[in-house]
Amino acid sequence: MPVSRIFLTRMTIILPPCLAFLAFYTAFPPSDVPLLEPDSASYVDFSPARSAGYPAFLAFCRVLGLSLEQVPGVHGVLYAVSTLILLNEILKVTRSAVFTLGFAFLALANPFFNQFHFQILTESIFFSTTNLFIACMLAFLRTRTALCLAIMSACVGLALAVRPVGWAFVPLIPMIVMVVRRDVARHRSRFAISAVLPILLVVLGSHGYYKIYHPDRFDTLAPLIFFAKAGMVAVSDGEALAGAESPGTRRTLLLVLEKDLAPVRAFVAGAPSFKTSCLLLSYYEVFAQYQFATEARNHLARETGRSDALLSLAFTRLAAGWKDYLRLTLHHYACLWEISYSTTQQVLLEYLARNSPYPFEGRIKLIPDRFLDRPIHQTISAALVGVGIATGLLALLGLGVVARGDTGKGAEDLMTIVTTAVLLSLLIHGSFLLIAMTGVGGVPRYTLSMWVPMVGACGLGLFSLSRRFAPGLHGIVFRDTDRNQS
Repeated sequence: MPVSRIFLTRMTIILPPCLAFLAFYTAFPPSDVPLLEPDSASYVDFSPARSAGYPAFLAFCRVLGLSLEQVPGVHGVLYAVSTLILLNEILKVTRSAVFTLGFAFLALANPFFNQFHFQILTESIFFSTTNLFIACMLAFLRTRTALCLAIMSACVGLALAVRPVGWAFVPLIPMIVMVVRRDVARHRSRFAISAVLPILLVVLGSHGYYKIYHPDRFDTLAPLIFFAKAGMVAVSDGEALAGAESPGTRRTLLLVLEKDLAPVRAFVAGAPSFKTSCLLLSYYEVFAQYQFATEARNHLARETGRSDALLSLAFTRLAAGWKDYLRLTLHHYACLWEISYSTTQQVLLEYLARNSPYPFEGRIKLIPDRFLDRPIHQTISAALVGVGIATGLLALLGLGVVARGDTGKGAEDLMTIVTTAVLLSLLIHGSFLLIAMTGVGGVPRYTLSMWVPMVGACGLGLFSLSRRFAPGLHGIVFRDTDRNQS
């Protein structure tokens, strides 16, 4: 079949869903989604604590003459284009229009996911970058070319520039190269450069842009994040840990973390349900980051003259309570597989009423603006747990795939599909573990950041299983498009 006809055939399959997405969300933007969230100002004004990627994107939009109200339109276009590129690769690999259209529906028609395109947050750009990364991964596994690896590497650099959780993408580059090591062995230098250089160039470019705006400083949220985590962990003898310090603000803060947050730790531990504990834990940990012992923290910085004094203090307590920090990390990780806001309003309100006055009552808001406790939300929450189990099993399989290597190549090879599914599973769980270690669980937008990888891992996993163990049924459900398209 001529190349032009192959291209047109593919476009008739993958272009309509993307155009429908743009048309629908242009005509029917959600009315209950605010353009600006509390975090938005730090991106618009380019806070020194933020990565440079999204502020640079907003600056580019301003150069084009676009207002903040018009930025969601750019979000939508970029996501539609990235999805089109991804669907093209999925169609090449699976040769199934039915599967590709099903994937398109899930990737484009999730209203909970799509609301983030309409907000001034990093989510939408991160979603688009993730789509491009997956597309390049499929293309590289299919073709084994250095160009595809280089573009994939650049996508990893973009993910790092947009959000710190982009670090979860980094280990996939050496893993993917290990999978195809037999095919790239003759050109190791070329592929090594393609794997490393684009990431470095993008990250250096991001750092250079940061230094243009903040030439004399480099701030990070790490001290606030780990200070809060230090308060959420139990230490066997926290008072003795503080007593070992010289008199001063550092000792005072260690005592404050031990004594003043002890009721919080007990209150969260006594929550009537796991979902309620996820909600309470995330709210209290964010409270500890921004509103707890702020004067003493500022005094510590002035007293020591060190910008890392708070981080050092936090690590001292976390090291003493490392076992509970592991428990806290696993708790946050499990919360990412739940929709904590799906805890019923009645359960939460009754618990708060029974324990009133609860810790820091009047200073902290523990009731969400809206509860996701309808039957559909409960169903989604249960389905997420199933996705977590399925992708967890695929991630374990992925370690074996990386160790064994893949000798197959091209759209005809089933291992391309299997390898993509297991690598996406590793990305999902690696991302959630990184968030759990350095952030909070139970926040829906953190979970939804891996929506497309979840669809890809589960969808491609089921596709490969049906093709391997039920070829007759597979042929009926996922009948091939023109085999010459690949």
